Amino acid sequence: MGQEALALLLTRDGLLYTLSKDSAKPNMVIHVNCNDTFYYACADSEELPDPEWDHDGFWSFYDLVREHGGIGAIKWAALRRKQLPIGPHIKSLKELGLWDEDLESLIKDDDKFKLSAIDREMGSK
Repeated sequence: MGQEALALLLTRDGLLYTLSKDSAKPNMVIHVNCNDTFYYACADSEELPDPEWDHDGFWSFYDLVREHGGIGAIKWAALRRKQLPIGPHIKSLKELGLWDEDLESLIKDDDKFKLSAIDREMGSK
């Protein structure tokens, strides 16, 4: 089942492939493209877990991407890293109803000003 799901994901944009130098891992490592997700003008990626080694991590990514596309991948990466994305992505997550208590729990004191500005812009209280 994991192979079929991985094949479906590989047909989507936003996944990067690299060869692993680590003999304990498969030869090909797949990364989720996180460019400009957590910082502006920043090339970045998050390794997609192997479904056989990290069942929950892989399937949570799969479910979010199949249901919500690219914004689902952003939510997955934010939860995986325990880090909020940049403002425009937070705004999209809120507008699309994907903002939840798991993302809310990632808020640190220095994020509160940024979030209040986003909420004001969206017309929320």
